[in-house]
Amino acid sequence: MRDWIVQNKLFQDILEKAKEQGKISYSELNRLLPTQYISSEVLEELIVALNEQGIEVFDEVLEGRKKKKKADRFLEEDYIQVRDDPTKTYLKQISDLGLLTKEEEVKYSKTIDDSRKAVVKLLFSTKFGLAKFLHFIELCDKGIYQIEEIVQVDSQYWTSKEMNTKEKARVGRAFKYLRENIKLLLDNYFNGENPPQDIKKTHTSVVRKILNLEPQFKKVLEVVERFRGVVKDYGKLKKRYEFLEFEAGKLFEKRGKELLTPEDERTLGEISFEMKEIKSQMDLLKEELGMDYEEAKNVLKHLDKHIAELNEAKRKMVEGNVRLVIGIAKRFMNRGLEFMDLIQEGNAGLIKAVEKFDYRKGYKFSTYATWWIRQSITRAIADQSRTIRIPIHMIETITKVSRASRVLMQDFGREPTVEEIADYLDLPVEKVKQAIESAKEPISIDKPIGHDDKSFVGDFIVDSIQKTPFEYARDNILKEKLEEVLNTLSKRERKILEYRFGLGDHPPKTLEEVGQIFNVTRERVRQIEAKALKKLKHPVRISKLKMLVEPPEKPY
Repeated sequence: MRDWIVQNKLFQDILEKAKEQGKISYSELNRLLPTQYISSEVLEELIVALNEQGIEVFDEVLEGRKKKKKADRFLEEDYIQVRDDPTKTYLKQISDLGLLTKEEEVKYSKTIDDSRKAVVKLLFSTKFGLAKFLHFIELCDKGIYQIEEIVQVDSQYWTSKEMNTKEKARVGRAFKYLRENIKLLLDNYFNGENPPQDIKKTHTSVVRKILNLEPQFKKVLEVVERFRGVVKDYGKLKKRYEFLEFEAGKLFEKRGKELLTPEDERTLGEISFEMKEIKSQMDLLKEELGMDYEEAKNVLKHLDKHIAELNEAKRKMVEGNVRLVIGIAKRFMNRGLEFMDLIQEGNAGLIKAVEKFDYRKGYKFSTYATWWIRQSITRAIADQSRTIRIPIHMIETITKVSRASRVLMQDFGREPTVEEIADYLDLPVEKVKQAIESAKEPISIDKPIGHDDKSFVGDFIVDSIQKTPFEYARDNILKEKLEEVLNTLSKRERKILEYRFGLGDHPPKTLEEVGQIFNVTRERVRQIEAKALKKLKHPVRISKLKMLVEPPEKPY
């Protein structure tokens, strides 16, 4: 991958610029890289490439962390003023934590790496572990899992189609080898007999192959927990079996002395039956584990020991770098999340960095962790700070548009148009418009306007449903005119028109429904309706009705 970086024109430009200065800041490196290249693996390789050229990669935050006193003063002066007592307490505790030297970082990172390998080697040396790994391979074959969910892949797997194909081929070959040989081992290695030398070599080769594939440790821990569950069940059955064996021994002793009652005979029969059932279940668990209970318990003890060492080393790494999180979180204040929320998200990124860090690359952990912390915080702001959540890809587009807008404003001396921004970014105009619209923050209709808190934003929003005073006046006049015209009809004619056309408070009704109300036929209702409408067509009455359908003249 290093060759790919050196040959890439974009990275050559970065190397040239860094050579001129002799060093480059992490934030500048982050700014120069396009979004599609910003990943932990690419950054790792780029930093290594820069270090090989004698270029120092530094972070501004780290410059303020070189002396403990300076870091303590930074915490006290900048943040103790925060009114939230839990925040004060947390920051005070953080100030008491020491910083790690580079040697300590390497030491703890090596412990994490060695412990992780020890867990993988021990777990997948067992029949249970190999059977579970074979199951993972079969799930990949069925498309339920992707290979990157099971094993580590090259960082270019995500950005290069060629590397994607190569990685799939590499892992595919390894899976084919493991599929064939794990089945062979399950049939011949764990049968309780001393296996032949070639089978032992195959077992060693399979375990080494799994180690080289670097299984995702999350999946490894899942297998450990399943192993623990089976051992626990085995232990419960064994304990119950031993208890029943003891009870049966007492009854056999009574039988020898001819003191056994008929009830004791029945109890002895029940115990014997239960012991057979338990023995059968224990044999199945022993077959699944590939070892007896004591050996399985010993394996689990060693697994727990390695996992405890790994977790302790992780804790030391995290505690030694929590100040870095505070320094970075400070830059993201007032963006929609509380300061403590920013710290929490940054800590999550720090933990992720501890899990991914490779001490063999040669650079400091803090340089590597900065990207993970920033990414975690920025994603949290994108996800949680807005009332309406915006997807990450749109947040990235919004950031690009904002950056381009600032650059173009400096070039043109005015606000750039949407078309100019789209042309600069080589994006569709519609996408730029969408990003600009999405960037707008929603405003609460209860937000006060002015200093008196008597007027609110909602008071100035037009209600399209509510009638205007003009509409109220018009409707009242129409109602009066309609009432005046209907009063010229007989009572029955008026009622029938009201029912038929839904005038007043009546919903419209059919001829059948109106006939039932007046106890007449629907034909008679139709005749009365026609007669009433004919009366309304009289020139005197119709002149009053014209204003109901003709729009009023607009006032001048």
